[in-house]
Amino acid sequence: YLHDTPSRNLFKNKARALSHGCIRVNEPLDFAAKLYGLDRSLNRKKIDKIVASKKTTRVKFKKPVPVHLTYFTVWINDDGKAIFYQDIYKRDVLVGQILFGKA
Repeated sequence: YLHDTPSRNLFKNKARALSHGCIRVNEPLDFAAKLYGLDRSLNRKKIDKIVASKKTTRVKFKKPVPVHLTYFTVWINDDGKAIFYQDIYKRDVLVGQILFGKA
């Protein structure tokens, strides 16, 4: 479930894993406009009307829209330095077992 949030200040936090499984979208109207490019049944006028209604609205697209999520606990910055992040979803153990065998 992708959605906006009334807690816009949360996007400024370094650690933002404060959801209950949903994904907060930083610029939801921009995101909706980009989706418009994938499916001509949704245009900006319709988007604005949906937003003005202040109701949760489900939009069914003609074709499924793939959403790919990536999860990194280490990132190489522009200086080539490895930056490590907390593994909040506890995925690193499984990845390590797959790559290096069970310990």
